[in-house]
Amino acid sequence: MTTKLPALLRRILLAAALLPALASICRAQTSAEVVFTTPDYVATRNINGAVTQVYRGADYYAAVNAAINSLTPNRTVKERVTVRAGGSSGNTPDGVIKAINLRSHTIIDFQNNTIFINPWPALPSPPGTARNKFA
Repeated sequence: MTTKLPALLRRILLAAALLPALASICRAQTSAEVVFTTPDYVATRNINGAVTQVYRGADYYAAVNAAINSLTPNRTVKERVTVRAGGSSGNTPDGVIKAINLRSHTIIDFQNNTIFINPWPALPSPPGTARNKFA
């Protein structure tokens, strides 16, 4: 013998089942972006629509790292950095090796932009480093 649940009870059960998905959508959304605005790279952070500039200058790697570092510290959910500009490591005559340092739970989208390593091949420069990149 099957019994039909009243329509109101079915709606309540459906809403309860959807609640976790709705909560994740409504959770605080943090992201960052890097753009090139002549003559500087500009990195901004966006938390729920509030945009804050976190870097402005000529160093591409510093701009990308500033965007990454502006995300939520010790995050346990993925946050995104969108890099809307290509760039280069620049000349580092003092031998400093530059890298883009990813943190856990970071999505980085270079949108088909190119990172140039200068001067190549005289200075080794890893384009990026990450720990636990498959976690």
